[in-house]
Amino acid sequence: MFGPRLRQPHQPWWLQGPLGLIDLLASLRFAVVVIVALAIVLAWATIVETRLGTEAVQFGFYQSWWFTVLVSLLGLSVLFSALVRLPWKRHQTGFVITHGGILVLLVGCIFSMLWGIDAQLPVFEGHSAHLAYTQAQKFSIAIRPWAGPGADRQPVESAADAKPMELAFRGGPFSWRDYSRLSVFPWWLVPRDRGIVFQGEGIELEVLDYLSDAQLEPAPPLTLRVSRDRKQWETVSFEVRGFADPHSPHRTFGMGSRQELPGGERIVFWVAGSRAETEAFRRTVPQGALSAEGQVVFYQAGQVYRFSVEELRKPSGVRLGDTPLRVRYRQFNPRFLGLVFDVLAEPTQGLISRSQPERSLPHRLFLFADMVEFNRPVEEYGLFGSFWYAVTEPDASGRGAAGTERGDAGARAEATGGAEGGQSILKPHLPRLDVMQGVDGHLYYRAWSRGKLQEVGILPADGAVVEVFRESGQPLYVGVEEFVPHDRPGVLLRAAPFGPKSRMAATRPFARVRLTVDGHSEETWLEAMPASPLVERPEPGQELTVAGRERCVSLTLQPQAIELGFSLFLHEFERKLDPGSSAPASYGSRVDVLDRQDSGRALARNIWISMNRPINVADPKTGRTYRVYQEAFRGPFRPGEPIFEQLVRGRTPTQELYLSWLTINYDPGRGLKYLGALLIVLGIACMFYMKAYFFAPRRKQKEEAVPAKTESREAAVPQVPATVR
Repeated sequence: MFGPRLRQPHQPWWLQGPLGLIDLLASLRFAVVVIVALAIVLAWATIVETRLGTEAVQFGFYQSWWFTVLVSLLGLSVLFSALVRLPWKRHQTGFVITHGGILVLLVGCIFSMLWGIDAQLPVFEGHSAHLAYTQAQKFSIAIRPWAGPGADRQPVESAADAKPMELAFRGGPFSWRDYSRLSVFPWWLVPRDRGIVFQGEGIELEVLDYLSDAQLEPAPPLTLRVSRDRKQWETVSFEVRGFADPHSPHRTFGMGSRQELPGGERIVFWVAGSRAETEAFRRTVPQGALSAEGQVVFYQAGQVYRFSVEELRKPSGVRLGDTPLRVRYRQFNPRFLGLVFDVLAEPTQGLISRSQPERSLPHRLFLFADMVEFNRPVEEYGLFGSFWYAVTEPDASGRGAAGTERGDAGARAEATGGAEGGQSILKPHLPRLDVMQGVDGHLYYRAWSRGKLQEVGILPADGAVVEVFRESGQPLYVGVEEFVPHDRPGVLLRAAPFGPKSRMAATRPFARVRLTVDGHSEETWLEAMPASPLVERPEPGQELTVAGRERCVSLTLQPQAIELGFSLFLHEFERKLDPGSSAPASYGSRVDVLDRQDSGRALARNIWISMNRPINVADPKTGRTYRVYQEAFRGPFRPGEPIFEQLVRGRTPTQELYLSWLTINYDPGRGLKYLGALLIVLGIACMFYMKAYFFAPRRKQKEEAVPAKTESREAAVPQVPATVR
């Protein structure tokens, strides 16, 4: 059926363009091209889903901008093909109903795509849950100002009192390094959140790389070859393992490794956890002669501050330049040659205080003169430091050469080698070579001998030999024999093989991010927090903290969560197995639906949800009606396993614990899609059963034409006279 053409030669030029476009959209040829293209795309999407999984086809096809454009062109073609035929005739009833049904169906699909919800709600037996997690991810940026410690000071009013800023992150279903190997689809058509994803308020977030699923492998040890004469070489190896600091749970640093050579020299190796720690290693070096009790060098926000321990002993402590930070001496541990400081932040006059005063507890800073790999900084303030203590080689009396000039603590530490009342494992008078891998992958070193820092530099990873302890008269030649930079202290990240995966498959996504706060940057592999009801706070490696001017900013990568107005309490999870096998034949959950706004009110009790038996739940908070399905489960967890001990031990007499995964689905376009499908069927029926209307004009013409032909035939027959008859 061809419609009238709206564009005419006599029309003005400015009107011919829009009308010509409408003619094109309403033409049958255009509709055929769009339908054929859509059919090819759907077949292509089926192949991609078979090879790479549902998440891949959703990302590359159904949730992409170009697929939306293709569906919109189909909708415009249907709309204008009906509008150009106005006013509609009676015999066009089926045509109009069918096209209207297609439009309603497409609108319902768009509603479902834009506002639909498909999330998973995990809940343990005997517990309730109200957070449903989607496949989408988000960055959460929390800003915390430095609070005041004194009674005359008050915490600052800041954006930290509000909810963290949340940024949607679209990383894709694959690791970014794999896209060049995936040839079944031009993935460059689909945008990903690469580069700078946020910039404002002195904060910049940049995403450099992404692993959709990573495997953690132990990093191989660092192997050095050392010699004193360049003739006889020996090799020493150093292993580093990750260690979570319980006092700084957001930080993972490497537990260092140390080796002592036959000549007494010690080599220490560890891995930096941040760019600030790397810079602090290079720049917190002593200057001038050390005092009797040593020198402490602090690093904060690119600035270096040096103090003698005597200066730090002042009751009021010392202030670090024009920063709000004040450092107060707390104690000296001669057994381990360690200093402990309290670090407090005092708000400046430019900050607005609250009306209610409140104290803040000081942070603890630990610095060691010999066991430097155990230094503990104050990450929240970006404060690092080094403690330089000039213990020289003991003389025949057992006292260091400088022992008589030091305070009681210093003399006692030298006389005992750093121990009180027993033999110490420390030998601070011997030469020490500190080697640290920075976050940039380079190996940095510091050579300390005879109470003096002798060399600071980069240890080449290509095996080139470096001479250290040159000024001591006993040089040591060091070269790298084997070194693989750690992605995180003690581990390497390897992208997991890509392929079809279930939504319930456990994955470990990582994003390589660079966070800049007030001009100070940190770069690291940030692990995404899992979608689990047990997660309350980020674990080490799942949070990046950067200190700025009088504030610190924390970054986490989290799954998008939907907070429901109701909660599901799981009474029991039941699983039935196929006879003679461990494969589940069926499983389901028995739950109560509770109103979160009224804890004593139950929306439904003792409801059974199974694979083929979903339920509908009306959210009392939003008015949405969710459909709840039984999708999967995990477990059983048994006594002795961490999850079981955390949730069950001493509470209920059970020997198994299950985690039920329920799907929460909200489809705002479901009704429109059903209505559109019904209209399409009705329109086709009308076109089939109303043929009489379509062919009525033609039959009328035939009926009028038949008598005329009859008359002409009669006129052609000769008339026989009556007499002859």
